[in-house]
Amino acid sequence: MRELVSKIAASVIGGAKRFAAVDFDSSRLRIVVAEPVSDGTRVRSAVSVPMPEGLDVRDPQGVGALLAKTLKDIGFRSGGVVMNVPRSQAVLKPLTLPPGTPQQEFPSMVHYQVEKELPFAADEAVIDFAVESGRAGDSDEPQEVQILVAAIRLSIVDYYIQIAEAAKVKLLRLGLRPYANLCCVEASARSGDRGYVAVVQITADETEIDLISDGSLAFSRSAVKDMSNTDRLDEVSKARAVGSLVSEVARSIQSYQAIERGAQVQAVLLGGETGIEPQATEQLSARLHTPCRMLDTDRLFEGADSVRMPSAFISALGLAMGNPADEAPPFDFLHPKRPQAKKDVRKARVIAVAACVVFLVIAGLAVRSVAIGRIADRVNDLRSQNNSIEGAIKLAKKEADRVEAMEAWSQGGNNWLDQWAQIACLLPSAKDIYLTSLKTGEDGTLSLTVQAHAPETITDLNKRLESAGYSFKPGQLKELPDKYGYKSSTTIRITGLPEEKADLSQIKPVARPEDDCSPEEFVEASNPSRRPTPRSARRTSRTSRRRR
Repeated sequence: MRELVSKIAASVIGGAKRFAAVDFDSSRLRIVVAEPVSDGTRVRSAVSVPMPEGLDVRDPQGVGALLAKTLKDIGFRSGGVVMNVPRSQAVLKPLTLPPGTPQQEFPSMVHYQVEKELPFAADEAVIDFAVESGRAGDSDEPQEVQILVAAIRLSIVDYYIQIAEAAKVKLLRLGLRPYANLCCVEASARSGDRGYVAVVQITADETEIDLISDGSLAFSRSAVKDMSNTDRLDEVSKARAVGSLVSEVARSIQSYQAIERGAQVQAVLLGGETGIEPQATEQLSARLHTPCRMLDTDRLFEGADSVRMPSAFISALGLAMGNPADEAPPFDFLHPKRPQAKKDVRKARVIAVAACVVFLVIAGLAVRSVAIGRIADRVNDLRSQNNSIEGAIKLAKKEADRVEAMEAWSQGGNNWLDQWAQIACLLPSAKDIYLTSLKTGEDGTLSLTVQAHAPETITDLNKRLESAGYSFKPGQLKELPDKYGYKSSTTIRITGLPEEKADLSQIKPVARPEDDCSPEEFVEASNPSRRPTPRSARRTSRTSRRRR
């Protein structure tokens, strides 16, 4: 059985005995040389080299030349390479398929659901997916199938192919960095690293924040932070850069825990070789009150050449440890799982008969082709003229609508933008109160719905509006606690504006909270049991938070 698994693993990675897992950023190139064995993958050596001065990582020829030189220096002369795509270059989306869905139907159902939600054209995308594990439950009944889908642009695949061609090596697989991190953590996990584990990989260009739960990728986010020159900064600037990064990581983890109630992170594992990892580990531990440590990958290097900073190889190790013999292979954008074309004999016969009929009709009309051609040309000319006239009419209507809107605005006499700005500045701190609704009426009234920690805050708001000269009708005070701890709610209807124009230079808005952040969108989508908030509602809520 072990011999069979070894043969399958070798065939999946291109039939080569040894292969090189490659990961890089704008500062360093990391390579792990490994080989498939009967019980998994064995690491033979690892090397990390700096990027030459002036090398642009966006240039595949330059990166390929450096890769070729490094492989030659370490004595790697045969076999292919595997690489991965960073989180910032991929679109991730969790999907749920109905219980009992046949495995051969997975690709077609995934493509059908995802293609219409991509931020770029479907014909420019490469889509692959992994079947998530550990979420099926203990029941014998068929369970819903949890799938994590990733999509990247075709140009990204071409970029990595060009790197391999420039290095004169074969590209065997193109994976996904967050999934590689998951594989590395699973392979090197301690007995206590169970439940929710946060993985923070710090690179020169971005920091990837992944939450792993029972062998599945529960959350993934990329924080684009430039950490390429931290070793050249003074202590104050370096501390400021580390603090900013730690705040970004902490807010992401805390936001996920707040939305995914009951998700308690058991440990935070850090990897990287930028030099700030020890400081970031210490600050994260104090900020989150959770055990934080550098990822220990020493046991994966048993029998391999000694390496410096083994935690820096988290992605390259994950690529090597990606369990290529699994029934559901990990992400491979070079050979993505595509829908199978079904053969329909009946449909083929119908098409053949239709083709014969079309041929006969064309043959019959050939005699009259000259006259029909002239008529067709005339019809096309008339159609073109008609399209031009319709386009001119539509353009004129749009201009008329704009003129009418501008005249209505001018005749209204109220500078509504200044009024909105003045009302916004009259609100107390966002820590005490926030807006949940802003509405205007056709009669010129304004309605504000607010949520406050205490009734006294709403009373204070009424006094501020009265002092500013607004005529309003206070609404009924309601006790409607929300999930953030704001207990009181009411709607204030402003019926009259101040006689004097708003002077924005004399008022100042209340300062916004320092930790104002909104990374919930991925988290909402990553929980299949909760319907995502409608796009329009999210937009209103986000606007309210920005006003605070």
